[in-house]
Formats: sequence, structure tokens, C-alpha cells
Amino acid sequence: MTDLPIRWWSQPFPPEGGGTAEGIKKALGRPSLPEFAILVREAAQNSWDARTGNRVSFKITLRRLGGDAVKWRQLIGSATGSTEDRQRLARLHSESWVLTVSDRGTSGLGGPLRSDELPLPGQESDFVQFIRNFGEPRDTPLGGGTYGFGKGIFYRVSKAGAILVDTLNGEKNEFSRRLMGAALGGTEFDQSGHRFTGRHWWGVVKDDIPDPIVGEDAASIADQLGLPGFADERTGTDVTVILPDLALDDIDGDSEDLAVRLRSHLYWYLWPKMVRRADGAGIDFAIEIDGRELEFPLLEDLPVFADLETALHGAMDKSGTPFQMPTHQKRYGFLGQLSIESTMPTMFSGAQSVWNSMQATAPISAPYRHVARMRQTQLVVDYFAGEPMPNAAVGYVGAFVSAASVDEYFAQAEPPTHDAWEIGALVGSARGIVRASRTFLADECRKQVEASSGARSKAVQGLGRLSSSLGAIVANATGTRVTGGERPAASKKSGKGGNRNPRGFEVTQASHVVVDEGTPYVEMTVTIPDESETRTLTAHASVILASGQKESPQNAPAGAERTEVLCWYFGGDSSDRVEGGVLETERSGPWTARARFLDGVAVKLTVVEGAR
Repeated sequence: MTDLPIRWWSQPFPPEGGGTAEGIKKALGRPSLPEFAILVREAAQNSWDARTGNRVSFKITLRRLGGDAVKWRQLIGSATGSTEDRQRLARLHSESWVLTVSDRGTSGLGGPLRSDELPLPGQESDFVQFIRNFGEPRDTPLGGGTYGFGKGIFYRVSKAGAILVDTLNGEKNEFSRRLMGAALGGTEFDQSGHRFTGRHWWGVVKDDIPDPIVGEDAASIADQLGLPGFADERTGTDVTVILPDLALDDIDGDSEDLAVRLRSHLYWYLWPKMVRRADGAGIDFAIEIDGRELEFPLLEDLPVFADLETALHGAMDKSGTPFQMPTHQKRYGFLGQLSIESTMPTMFSGAQSVWNSMQATAPISAPYRHVARMRQTQLVVDYFAGEPMPNAAVGYVGAFVSAASVDEYFAQAEPPTHDAWEIGALVGSARGIVRASRTFLADECRKQVEASSGARSKAVQGLGRLSSSLGAIVANATGTRVTGGERPAASKKSGKGGNRNPRGFEVTQASHVVVDEGTPYVEMTVTIPDESETRTLTAHASVILASGQKESPQNAPAGAERTEVLCWYFGGDSSDRVEGGVLETERSGPWTARARFLDGVAVKLTVVEGAR
């Protein structure tokens, strides 16, 4: 253990007065979002603003201290003072949880070590702005943050009100590696009657001012505490929340639930940083809980998000609808860009388990009619709800990005949690433009609904319109979104997880629409087990009414086009086929039945064993 004078230090009130820790924590107000949603939004926003290139790695790690608990008590828990919050640090044990937010490909926290020091030419005061100061205006042009109050969320989600910050910046000197703790508690008095602000720091205390542990000492102590470290020399920052409060957000003590919710929050609020771009810019997200990483599917493999991604591409390449003020106020010019896409979640197959896990904490739900609002930094502020479609099975989602010229106006409209655009405190042009953007979005959403009546939906353009009376979706059926000629691979399910027919075949992909060489079809895939006996399967194609019932052929409208099963094909190869709806084979593996697609109605395939 180092001989450095490392301990907790409590800030006394200066005679002229000062801010309190409680005031900092309350600066976030009473946000409508869950606490952990605010945490991931704030953390990812900080990481993106600190990026050094196009790509950022962002990881959240949840772990129990295990054998590291002894060192945590010795180094962090000793001399913690009398308050209950910090006494918790002295009682850390092997089952205690810590949550670490890590970024790489960022600048790290450099600049001066103390707030009263001026930065050198070319330096930014990132370290003191994050760990010492509150309320400073942002210094990143078109960045996400405003006055730095959002970082108070790191303390709010800790039962001990405490964090540990480990950072490596690119200044390449003895102060590049820095390790320091901080805590926010209640105001206190010591035995002499001196009053304290409730702000505390853990570090090297030499002249009655706490400083970070630096250099090799910082690296050694971080290693003893089991922190991620910087062995690869990539610059960045690790912020560890000590004792995350598992009672928040109705988590009810379930750490696995917290990990799943964190992933959901990352998708719903940070999906623009997951969008594939020509310049490669974005954030690579990861979540690890007790050594196991959660799955992070691509946006294109998830319902709704696939269409949000397309919408954002439309906003970025300006193929959508521009936002401008009315004619008599044209001097403001271009103010933003909106792009809207239709979405049909139940016609989509892919990472269904991940999608399903997001529903409990989703900020939007069906009927989908939502536009993600964002500034130039392209982090979701909130979702604007427009007019719903007549048919709840068909919705729309969009992306609205404010123009760089008025980005500051929209920034001024955001509260410390950056989760809304509020006009109450705005004046002049800022107030008028932000308010007009809401009217613009409402009008464009209304036009989207009106255009769907008798018009071809963008989501099935080229396939024919979807009938609102018959419905485009079969209740509880899975499918796939329509793309230009690609057919998705069959889902890989175990016999336990799939829909297994007791007579011996397994449904591995239910009825869904595909496009093969420009022609739409309805398909269904089943898997025949590895057995040598000959099997006979028969596929039937039916029109499904809005009630969910099959249409009787004799009740079909006069002259109406009929669907039929065209063929079976094996292993995803449509050239290896058996014509008609009856399949007699000894070949085990995946067989796909293909039926004729009908414009304006829902078609469902079913498979039975035998020639019926």
C-alpha cells in the first residue's frame, strides 16, 4: 500500500458562502425519465463530446466486488467520516455491487488539477469541470451538454452518493493518469461547530486540498481495486458508481433486470450513435454483468429501430422535409430536417428476445406515431407523439434534427436532463423557433396519416397498399420487414424454444413477406428432424380477415385474386424446389413453403403433416 496521504476530505463552508451537495443533486429537478435512463444519457453524451475521432467505445460493467472488497474497504472505506452515506463504504463486502461506465477513443480528463489554475494553451479544463466544478457553460461547439449539472446523476444513483474516477488523457506527462473519488452528502458539522457543504473528495491531501492520485501510483491503486485500467494506452475515462441503488426505477434489487434496462435505455436514447454511416462515426456499446456480456443486435435487426435508422439517414441526406418558418419569416432560412418512415413491428423477425426485453421501459409504444427529436449532436432528446394511423398495426416513426444555425436555441430549451424542449424560459427568436418546430412536426405527422389513405405505404412501396380494413398483420404472427430482394435466414431455435408440432416438425419462421428478384411472396419455414423416414407435409395459404379469422374461399369477393402455395424449397435455395403445396421427402433440415402474395390483404401459411 502506498505511503501517500490518501484519505477523504470534506469541504468546509467558506466565510463568504458556497453551494451545497444537496443543491447539486437537486439541480436535476424531478425528471420524468428513470434515474438510470438519465445516467446512460448523461454518460454517453459526455463520452461523445469528448471523442478524439469518429468512433467511441462505451461500456457499462456491473460486478460484485468479490475478493477485491478487502482492498476497497482499506483504500476507499477508511476514514470515511460519520455520515451514513460514507459509512457504507467502510462496510463494503464481496457481494457489494459497483457500476463502471467506461469510454475509450475519448480525450480523457486533462487540464489543470485544481479549479483556480488556468489551462495551458491548447488544454481544456476537463478534469476540474467534471470532478470539482458545477455550472460551467459547455466548451464543446454543438455538444450535448450545457452547464454540467447532468453529472449529478452519477451521485444520485449511488446509495453512498460516491463515485471513483480513473482517467488517462493524451497530455503524455506524469499527470496524464489520474484517480480520484468524490461524494455528495448532506451538510454537516464537526465537533468544533464548523459547517461543511456535504461535498467530499478522496485523493492525496497535502496542503489541506485534495488532489488526484497520479501516474504509476494511480495505475497501481486502480489495479488493486480491480478497475478496468488502461493497459492498451487508449485514452478515456472510467467512472465507477459505488453501490448503485438497486431499489431505484422499480428494479427491486434485481441486478440482471438493471443490466437489461440499461441496454434498453441505450437503444431508445442513443440509437442514433448505432446508425451505420459512411464516415464510420458512432459509438460501440457494450454491457457486462458479472463477466457476461449482453447481446447488442444491429438496428436493422430490430423492429422500429430499423425504421428509425432509415429515417435518420433521410434527415441526414436531406431527403425528407425541411423545417422553415412561415413565408414572412424566411430570414431564418433552414432550421431543421424531418424524415418519416412507416413501421410495422409485427411484420418483423430478428432479435425478438432483445426487442421484447425493451418493452417494459420503452418511452414509446404502439400505436407508433413518434418522431425522435435531436440537436446536431444527434442524441435523442425525446419522442414527439403525432396523430396515430387508422390501423394500429401500421405506424410511423421519424427523426428530426435541428439545424446548426439554431442549435443553441434548442439547447437553451433543454432542462439539465436534456430530455425535453421547453419554451417557458425562452424569449425572442429562440422561443418562436422552438415553438414553431412543434407545430411543424404535428402538421407533418398529420400529413403522414392523411397520405396513408389510398396511398402506398413507404414500408411496402412497390408491393401495394395495405388495407386498413383487412389489416396488414396477422395477430401474434412474426414476419420480416420488406427489403430489396434479401431473404432473412431462418431463426435458430431449439426444440424447447420453438413451436414444435407433436407429429415431428418444428416451425422455425412463421408467415412473413419476402422479396425475391423484385417479386413479393409469403413464406413459412419448418425444420424436419434428422430422421430417415419419409415425411409428407402440406402447406395451406389463407387470407386473414381483420377479425383474425381465415376467409372462407366461397365468401371471397367475386373476381378476387386467390392465393395459393407455389412450392417448397430446401435450405434457403429457391432453385432446389418441389412444386405445389405437398412435400414428400426424406431430407431433414429447413424447408420453406412459398405462397402468392396478394395486394391489400394479409396472407397466412399453415403446415400440417400428411397430404390434406
